[in-house]
Amino acid sequence: ETWPDEVGTADATQANASFRPLWKPSLAAFNNRPAIEFSGGRNDQLISANYATAFTQPGELVVIGRDYDDTVDDGGSFASKDDWMIWRVPPAGTAWQLYAGSGGVISGAIYDSDVHVFDGILNTTASDLQIDGTSVDTGNAGSKTLPNTTIGHPSSLSTYGTKGITFVGIKDSALSAADRSDLVAWSQGYYSTP
Repeated sequence: ETWPDEVGTADATQANASFRPLWKPSLAAFNNRPAIEFSGGRNDQLISANYATAFTQPGELVVIGRDYDDTVDDGGSFASKDDWMIWRVPPAGTAWQLYAGSGGVISGAIYDSDVHVFDGILNTTASDLQIDGTSVDTGNAGSKTLPNTTIGHPSSLSTYGTKGITFVGIKDSALSAADRSDLVAWSQGYYSTP
């Protein structure tokens, strides 16, 4: 029902029981660690209240998760709905994208169903999408702010493949290169990400 906000200001919740994702105390893909599984259809999502002040760019969105099924032409996203979004582009088997508003999007790295550290460094025309610490594309991802967070938000398509998410981090400035490296190393040890 609730994904606590560690800062304590905007927990992500879902009041509608039919739209709640599933808490999994141990998933093999996540090195037998807990994760949230979004598999009940295109409305599975956790939504936070609006932040007191919207996040502006430069900022950073980090997700540790996986998209289970590249046979589903879903285009569903991991986090952040239509403002700051990391998602897999339909059709099945194509690239990951970082999006922050119309007129901007960057993409790279062919899809696979492994658990990864997805890191969206949002800085309008100098944005960077990194996967497991490696940059896969840079450029204009858009210029939107982030007023709240939606975790597991699907696309408008009628199908939605299963996704697992174990970590979502949002920062109102860019992480340092050393912090990014530490996060990837921690995830490799804890979740066995590449």
